[in-house]
Amino acid sequence: MSLLQVRKLTKFYAAGTSGLVVKALDRLDLDVPQGEFVCIMGPSGSGKSTLLNIVAGLERPTSGQVVWDGRDVTRLSAKEWAALRRRDLGFVFQTFNLLDALTVEENVALPLMLNRVDVASAAERVRVFLSELNLLEIADRYPHELSGGQQQRVAVARAMVHRPKLVLADEPTGSLDSASSQSVLELFMELNAVQTTTILMATHDPFAASYAHRVVFMKDGKVYNQLDRAGSRRSFFHEILHALSVLEEAVL
Repeated sequence: MSLLQVRKLTKFYAAGTSGLVVKALDRLDLDVPQGEFVCIMGPSGSGKSTLLNIVAGLERPTSGQVVWDGRDVTRLSAKEWAALRRRDLGFVFQTFNLLDALTVEENVALPLMLNRVDVASAAERVRVFLSELNLLEIADRYPHELSGGQQQRVAVARAMVHRPKLVLADEPTGSLDSASSQSVLELFMELNAVQTTTILMATHDPFAASYAHRVVFMKDGKVYNQLDRAGSRRSFFHEILHALSVLEEAVL
């Protein structure tokens, strides 16, 4: 069963004051089943971030439909979208967006507090979750005391502690070194397997994409091609590289 269905999604933007109109998404269709880890790839301007923003309710489409768990959410009010995001969505960005004045434990607890989980239950859940993710030893530290990789792992923990139905990740390894990137991606893969959390991740990095179950390639606001992982992650990585070279030739 699909957790997320996108139907004929179209988005136009006005290009500054010139009066020109840019089409960011062009009647795009996409299905994401429950529990799948899907990566979105494509050149800059292909519509990756616009797609994530519309799925998250941060932007409205010009036309088309977004169906969440069988419910059409395309025209929800701002209040309804805020409730859905708080309850069912997790976000991970290239910038870590941790609150400097809060400890790791307090940062991770934020989604539970927003969902009005009582303090004692939230504290217990956070400690157990941090222990499962091997982050308990840094629970009392502040963001400025952590490496970039540690901060992003904390950001992933915060995105998933309330067991959302869907996690949206926009270039989550874009500012990390290779070792830190691998650590964060392995955490995504582990939580996807254990919690069956659905993940939709946009990235330029074929190494990051190789951790997904499926890669969707976008071009000019449309789905250009898709790849499903059938073998090892290494072989999938090389399939992705080949698909990107074909996509690059199509763009040129």
